[in-house]
Amino acid sequence: MIYVLIFFNYAVTGFYFIHRIEPPYGFEFFYTIALLWLFIWWLKDDSRKHGMKLVYCLGLLVYVAWIIILPYYLLKMRGAKALLVLLYYGGAVLAGYITGATYYALSGN
Repeated sequence: MIYVLIFFNYAVTGFYFIHRIEPPYGFEFFYTIALLWLFIWWLKDDSRKHGMKLVYCLGLLVYVAWIIILPYYLLKMRGAKALLVLLYYGGAVLAGYITGATYYALSGN
């Protein structure tokens, strides 16, 4: 579900970027809230599966320090397999941009 959201965001962002206009603020707000919610949901579910305790105010911690927390958590829980998750993320971002650019090219502009 997170990868679908990331793909959709970067496809729309790529489309707007190609047209040289900014995405609507509502779209960026929705994406930020949805990604934060999905990430926290996944973190709680995954930590429950692995028996790891989380901090009390997870939302604020994730919002402020997600760039540090995500790789640390993945490496601690999955070891080398964590690199696959990060590659999937990069692939979703790249595929989204390519989709947005392809849509623009096919639209005849």
